[in-house]
Amino acid sequence: MVSLIDEPSTMPAFKNSNTLVQKYGGTSVGTAKAMLNVANIIKKTLESSKVVAVLSAMSSYKKSEGTTSKLIQAMDNINNSDISIKIVNEIQEYHVSVAKEVIKTEAILNEIVDSINKECNSLKIFMSAIAVVGEISVKSKDYIISVGEKLSANLFSGILKSQGIDSEYINLEHAVNYDDFNDIPNLSDKFFQVLSEKFAKPVQACLDSNKVPVVTGFFGLIPGSLLNTIGRGYTDLCAALIAVGIKARELQIWKEVDGIFTADPNKNPKAKLLKELSASEAAELTLFGSEVIHPYVMKQAVLSGIPVKIKCVFNPEDQGTLIVLDSKSEDSKSEDTVYENEPTAVIVKDNATLIHIDLDTPSSSFNTIYSLLHQLEKKDISPDLVSISQQKVLLALTETGKKLEKFIQTIKTNEFAEVKRDMCILAIITPPFVDKLSLATRMLNILSKNNIKVEMISHGASNNNIACVISSKESLKAMQLVHDECISENISKTCEIKEKILEEELSTSEISTISKDSNSTAVSKPSKLKKFSGIKKIFRFKRSKKNNIKIN
Repeated sequence: MVSLIDEPSTMPAFKNSNTLVQKYGGTSVGTAKAMLNVANIIKKTLESSKVVAVLSAMSSYKKSEGTTSKLIQAMDNINNSDISIKIVNEIQEYHVSVAKEVIKTEAILNEIVDSINKECNSLKIFMSAIAVVGEISVKSKDYIISVGEKLSANLFSGILKSQGIDSEYINLEHAVNYDDFNDIPNLSDKFFQVLSEKFAKPVQACLDSNKVPVVTGFFGLIPGSLLNTIGRGYTDLCAALIAVGIKARELQIWKEVDGIFTADPNKNPKAKLLKELSASEAAELTLFGSEVIHPYVMKQAVLSGIPVKIKCVFNPEDQGTLIVLDSKSEDSKSEDTVYENEPTAVIVKDNATLIHIDLDTPSSSFNTIYSLLHQLEKKDISPDLVSISQQKVLLALTETGKKLEKFIQTIKTNEFAEVKRDMCILAIITPPFVDKLSLATRMLNILSKNNIKVEMISHGASNNNIACVISSKESLKAMQLVHDECISENISKTCEIKEKILEEELSTSEISTISKDSNSTAVSKPSKLKKFSGIKKIFRFKRSKKNNIKIN
């Protein structure tokens, strides 16, 4: 996992201190109505700031039905022209229909429709040629995937123009080439620096012309394939690299949710919106399945000193969730938070497989562990949790499909291997200095009281999480129990303490007087901010006092 504890080497002198980079996800621009909504958000933002818009490919509310997913489906059927061409025709017709529904200026509409048809027709010719050859390369896959972002960004630029906003469509498909990465390892700091500098040039030129750059989330042909190297979240990374390259004031990730919550609000009504959290906490949430933000975004943007904000396209006036290098501001966790170091969130990662491998003898453990790690590397599988002793090795994997099945077949040659499917990983995300032993005890106690069996626990391997493996059948119940015990319970207690301390302070301030000469002046009531600050100081003192106790 990428380390997020390092301080940024240099904080940026914001060249574009009045510029926001806004990334919009596929469902945020997935319909004509959605695109008009985003255009209105940008129009409102332009009243006070410059804007760079980075777009994903259009998508419905089901990711599997989005443009990118359809293009992948077309690739999977590349040798069956009837199916692959039909899929591209559907994509083409949908984008043209959206353009006709939204763009009322005839000249702009004709230009956009022509470009959509040209792009899709070129793709159909390209795919037909691949079908003849019968083999598809990683470069070809990248080209096919790029069409989704090219269509959405070009269409949206036309919509902005029809709304009276001067914009420019920027296609990053050829922003870089393989020669730019000679002797530069993939995903290294230098690798990302090259990308950032390349992206900044056309975007900055557009900003200097007082236009709104509308940029494709897809960014060119990189070694190893963009889809394989970065994954489906490459649009987030593209936006982050642009923000770093132009030294923007803030990176905004616009989604259909209000921000990041203490739990999935669809599964737990007691979940609270997090106003602010650290990059390390956000990274842990991503590691355990949250799709709110791509992990490389924190590495590139936050550690470069550029804050990242998650905002909701349906509630653009709401503050959302701010991700910074180190969350230290007042009331940073939620509106009910008093404790500075309470747990951040509870999350469940589904589709886990737990593998038990008994070791024959202690002396054989080294060879067995080495062999396992070698097989994981060979199958390109990253285990989520690992526990090793002299008698047993436990692996929790959330890999699915052929990779997992091939790995299971490999390890089943060991007669002492046991595979448990239909499991999930339940994790509590925390700031680094929470009392994790106490927290783990509370989590295990509440699960035990409710007869939820813990198959494996990981505690101490990370400064930001406590994780365990349980049956998927118990996932919803377990998440709600642990959230209510470890987070909601804290909120409830601190609300009571808030009220009590505020009552005492108000009572004291009302009866206290200061007499000078013949005049008597009442002491003014302390401000709400000072009261909460005082409360926090009390808990910091109590916590530090507790942590400093030593047992002889």
